[in-house]
Amino acid sequence: NLTYYAHIKENGQVFPSIIRQSQELDPDSVPASFNDEIEDEITGLSSVQDIPIVGCRKHIYKIEGSFDIVGRGGMFHRRISDHAGCLSHESFVRAEGGLFWFGEDGIYHTEGFRCTKVTNHLNDTYKAFKKTLADKTRKIKGAYDPEKRLISWTISRVSKISGSEECDAVWNLDLLWGISEEMTCHVWFGDSFAPSALVMFNNKLYISCEP
Repeated sequence: NLTYYAHIKENGQVFPSIIRQSQELDPDSVPASFNDEIEDEITGLSSVQDIPIVGCRKHIYKIEGSFDIVGRGGMFHRRISDHAGCLSHESFVRAEGGLFWFGEDGIYHTEGFRCTKVTNHLNDTYKAFKKTLADKTRKIKGAYDPEKRLISWTISRVSKISGSEECDAVWNLDLLWGISEEMTCHVWFGDSFAPSALVMFNNKLYISCEP
């Protein structure tokens, strides 16, 4: 029943490390005192099993506690990874009781208490994909197909010239065989394929592409 806001811009000033909580059942009521400050720049915000998860450039945190309607209590961040990091807010994908995202050195998973890298066998491949995105990591978009038990993200396979940074492939993570440190992955790509967004609609995955 709570709404959270992070990396806030207020009165023209940016607060990249602040997370703020709304009043219960009132997402538009967000007292300035209902906040917590993280030790790192916030790059993503999601939740798993009703636990707010904060992704930062280097670390991952969960939020414990909350403020009641009169401001009693409080939010407290607890670090659950020292190194995972989060490249993109929209890389966060909830699936099958867990949360997945693109981290600093691979794809990660958490159930809310610890973080596990699920691409230990693909370190060089992931590093190459990350390098092609450079500072365009916000172009990573993710979606989950529950029928196929597949998580898909937009990525880049090859370096782009300036002004042509569109993604050109989709990275897929297969959940059929459970969570492990070496999960099955495969990539979709093709000529003139420039995926810019993914969405599930009527149990089908739709991919929007740049013209």
